[in-house]
Amino acid sequence: MKIRLLILALLFYFGGIAQNKTDSLSNYLEDQLYFSIHNNNLINTPNGFNTDGFSNGISIGFIKDIPLNDRRNIGLGIGLGYSSNTFKNNLKMIENNGLIEFSILDIDYNSNKITTKAIEIPLEFRWRTSTPDKFKFWRIYTGIKVSYHLKNEYSYVDSLVNYKISNPEKLNKWQYGLTLSAGYSSFNLYTYYGLNPLYKDVNINNDSTSINVLKIGLIFYIL
Repeated sequence: MKIRLLILALLFYFGGIAQNKTDSLSNYLEDQLYFSIHNNNLINTPNGFNTDGFSNGISIGFIKDIPLNDRRNIGLGIGLGYSSNTFKNNLKMIENNGLIEFSILDIDYNSNKITTKAIEIPLEFRWRTSTPDKFKFWRIYTGIKVSYHLKNEYSYVDSLVNYKISNPEKLNKWQYGLTLSAGYSSFNLYTYYGLNPLYKDVNINNDSTSINVLKIGLIFYIL
């Protein structure tokens, strides 16, 4: 809770800086608050793997703009944010004598999911058609996002069993991937492709696999 309050305080602080822009081109910046909603997909999955309904995620944060040319339509962005994500599928985790084992569920169950809470740092190369007095414009931002998971939780529920595993060691706490957002005004398409796997050492029936994250959704920027 303290970490969330600190992040919110930083967002309001930097948001206030963003609102104090002048109309002078020499002081013009694209400092922004951002909010994204997306669908979480897993790729490079083992045989028999299936998603289970809609796996959603949200992110909120602030990005500091660093212009690279006099026109200020090209720049870099570095930010700080917070994200929450859910992954629903049929990949079961079982804790046995302190070790995590994986299996593919082939029976009826009520819920099988992972939830994550993370601090994220986006780094972007930015192109836009904005001007000091033009707030609706085209943009393409691409870059990399690094996330550190503050909390991970796996939960499983069926008609007979109900259990949770907090911060399972088989989940990578550090995640990083490529990002791309493009659109007009506040409405922008967003995608994230994970470069490192979500899980560590997934081995099912002596078949090892690397499972990566693919996020597709919308991201909104507020000046």
